[in-house]
Amino acid sequence: MVNFCSVYGCSNRSNREKDRSYFRLPAIIIRPNDEKQALSKERRATWLARIRRDDLSSNPSDFVRVCSDHFISGKPSSIYDKDNPDWAPSQKLGYDCNKVKESSQERYNRAQERVEKRRRSEGAISLMELSKTAMEETMDAGVTVEELNCKACQTDITSEYFTELIQNEETLKKENAALKEQQQTFSSYKHHNTVKYLIGITPQGTVSFISEGWGGRVSDKHLTENSGLLDHLTPGDVILADRGFDIQESVGLFCSTIKIPAFTKGKKQLSGIEVEQTRRIANVRIHVERVIGNIRKKYSILGATQPVDFVTVRNGDVTTLDKIVTICCTLVNICDSVVPFE
Repeated sequence: MVNFCSVYGCSNRSNREKDRSYFRLPAIIIRPNDEKQALSKERRATWLARIRRDDLSSNPSDFVRVCSDHFISGKPSSIYDKDNPDWAPSQKLGYDCNKVKESSQERYNRAQERVEKRRRSEGAISLMELSKTAMEETMDAGVTVEELNCKACQTDITSEYFTELIQNEETLKKENAALKEQQQTFSSYKHHNTVKYLIGITPQGTVSFISEGWGGRVSDKHLTENSGLLDHLTPGDVILADRGFDIQESVGLFCSTIKIPAFTKGKKQLSGIEVEQTRRIANVRIHVERVIGNIRKKYSILGATQPVDFVTVRNGDVTTLDKIVTICCTLVNICDSVVPFE
């Protein structure tokens, strides 16, 4: 599809000016994060105000594009980087305005360098906090600075300054922990922070196994090998699974087998036997999708956004979300099975 720049007076198009990049009009992000949603609304309004076209002000099309010529660096900045001059288009907008000068980008880069230096200094100052306890014990013992021969190391740092450093470090630790949790729960498939469960289905269509909740970033193989499902296998058992469950070796340790659809990677096409085996596996494995779909359909709470408290472990107990998933699967087992018994 050919992309056209929507800025007035700009005739760039993707099939002709191939050395340019074309960026979508920022969408309004609807998420529990109120800050990001407000930033996305403000950014979209700023883009439309900079483009200044009456036909786009009320109901802009999804095909609106702005080329790289209208940004100082050639591309828009991050949504959180509001102070960046490239947060919205500012160059060659087709009308007389107080546009952002290229020198402002240099000022912004210098400001970012100062922020980086400040961050490094905070790391150095945090090392000083490690000696705070030793200093207090030395003063409590009545040892003076002169006796320690540390005159050259005397500073003007007060106890209030140390208290501020401790508070800042605790804030940084909390922020880093939150970022780590977001990274572990972000699913590249769902494009959201999710919790993943491993559910086992019997041939009769009943839920026989439910794992604990794992972060959405975990792989199916790692989840299966560490969820405790394999401990319930007996010699001769057969597992039907999707291609992502590449656990033949782990299942083989329990004298069991796993059947997954054949891979086409490195092959031009599947053989006749592989096609027939894949078809038989798919005819039976579809019941797993039907049971899981039935759980989601009956209990919409599983598809809704859950509060963070639901995935918090308290006093060694299971999380609230684990209890909800277990109860939903139990109620589904009481209902009539979606798998026909003929």
